[in-house]
Amino acid sequence: MSEAYRYTKENLYEHVDGHAEYFISAGFQGLTVTEYIPSGSTVTQAEIQVEVYDMGKSIQAFGVLADESGENPPLVPVGTMGYKTSGGVNFIKGRYYVKISVFSPKTPVIKFAKGFADTLSTGQDSFQVFSKFPDLGKVESTRFVKEGYRGLDFLHNVMEREYSTGKGRIKVALMSGSDLEIRSLMSSFLDYFGKSGMQYHIIESSGRDVYRVIDKYEGNWFLIRSRDAIFGVFGTDDKEILKYFIEKQGGESS
Repeated sequence: MSEAYRYTKENLYEHVDGHAEYFISAGFQGLTVTEYIPSGSTVTQAEIQVEVYDMGKSIQAFGVLADESGENPPLVPVGTMGYKTSGGVNFIKGRYYVKISVFSPKTPVIKFAKGFADTLSTGQDSFQVFSKFPDLGKVESTRFVKEGYRGLDFLHNVMEREYSTGKGRIKVALMSGSDLEIRSLMSSFLDYFGKSGMQYHIIESSGRDVYRVIDKYEGNWFLIRSRDAIFGVFGTDDKEILKYFIEKQGGESS
C-alpha cells in the first residue's frame, strides 16, 4: 500500500478536475485515495486504486453510485450495494461511496472489494431505505433522482423502483424522511394539487389516508403516506396494489 491522499471541498478539483462540482452538490464531505501494490511484488506501479468518498448521508452515496455506474450495470455482492464496472467495482456502505479501479485484468477485484468493504463502518447512517420498498414482482431498475422528480420542484432525493408484474410495469417512488419532513412534503403535494387543479380522492385504508390522483398527463396514480415515507405508485390505479403497502408499513398513521 502506498501513501493515502486526502481531499476536501477546496482541493477536490485536483483529483476530479471538471467533476468536482458534481460531487460537492451531491453532499461531498471528503475523499481519501489510496493505491495498492501487491505484497512481495517487484513492480513499483500500483495495481489497485481505491477512492473513498464521504458523501455525508447514505442516500447521497447511493445517488452518486447510481450516476457513476452507468445504465443497468451487473450487481455484485459488495457492501450495501455494488456494481461491476469496466474498470473495477463501485459500491456503497453507509455514507461512503467507494470506487475501486484495477490496472491488471488478473487482479481479483471482487475479493479485494469485499475485504475492503469489511473495513468500513456504517456508523449511525446504515442504508436501510431499500427495505421500505414492497415486493411487487421482478425489480427491473432502481434509480435516484436528486431534485425535480417528475418536474416537481419540491421533490428531492427520490428513489424510484420499476417492477414487472403480471399486470405490466409499475413504478414506485419512495420519499423518506423524519415525521416533520413527511408532514411538510404531504402539505406540498396537497398545495400542488390545489394550484394545478388536479383532482384526487381519499381512500380510507387501515387508518391512513391513501390518495387516488386523477392525472390526465401521467395517468391515475396513488399517493400513500406512512410515518417516515411517502410512496407514489405509477402505472396502475388498481386498488388491489394498496395491500402491499398497507401490509408492509403496518397500517399506522400519525
